[in-house]
Amino acid sequence: MRCARVWLRLWGTNSPCDASLIVGGMQRGKKTMFFQGKHVDKKLNREVERLLKSSRSDGLLPIVAAGDPVLRQQSMKYTGQLSEKTLKKLIAAMRTTMLEAPGVGLAGPQVGIPLAFAVVEDHVDSGDDYGDVDAGDDFGGDDDEAMGSDSDPTSDSDEMEAEDPREFAEFPFHTIINPHYEPLGSETRSFYEGCLSVPGFQAVRRRWLDVNATWQDEDGVEHSERLRGWPARIFQHETDHLSGELYIDKAEIRSLSSDDNLGEYWWEPVPAEAAKTLGFTL
Repeated sequence: MRCARVWLRLWGTNSPCDASLIVGGMQRGKKTMFFQGKHVDKKLNREVERLLKSSRSDGLLPIVAAGDPVLRQQSMKYTGQLSEKTLKKLIAAMRTTMLEAPGVGLAGPQVGIPLAFAVVEDHVDSGDDYGDVDAGDDFGGDDDEAMGSDSDPTSDSDEMEAEDPREFAEFPFHTIINPHYEPLGSETRSFYEGCLSVPGFQAVRRRWLDVNATWQDEDGVEHSERLRGWPARIFQHETDHLSGELYIDKAEIRSLSSDDNLGEYWWEPVPAEAAKTLGFTL
């Protein structure tokens, strides 16, 4: 089922996203009144409602694949274009779709809606494979081998967190609206990651180790939080989607591997052997 081309309605009538939200050191900031009804785009709202009604019987939304123009557009800043009811239904559908994929993040453009928001969620003790993101995105593979682990990740999560260089950490469900990040320091890390919009493949991508993440939640409340390790990677991945970027744009292209080959050959967390054998630099 093809995703509704909601984005066709948007371009040419609205300005691009201004992802410049800065909240300083505050964990929670002022509230933006999304739902006063002043900015609801009635036509867009109806189109999103049609998308939700046309979803599968299990409530899952179709995920847009690479090559669709919506994934390469600058998303618009969210200012209340959807009614409160429609936004909450869309968030719920995106979360269901993300978890079923399975994934740890899903951005608006990945369901055909170029508004600047995404959903993210990852749990250290969930029993699921780490990093099945895109975030909507699939970081690290579909089985424990692909993730660089030959044991149940729930067997000793504290030890895994201490030893695994990817620095997995609990990342509760968030709706991140108009997200933005800034690196804290200069440290970076390079690991395999993937994306549900580029199914079946993964590649090594260098990302900031620590970031200051800012966003608004579905109630319009501003947040600022320091993220490190895997949660920081998820946040960066999803935020990048909103500027029309896919992770492969800045990945080590010679590291590109099918999910099956990743599990067969490159299951170690640090892709040093992959770099040596496939010919890329970490």
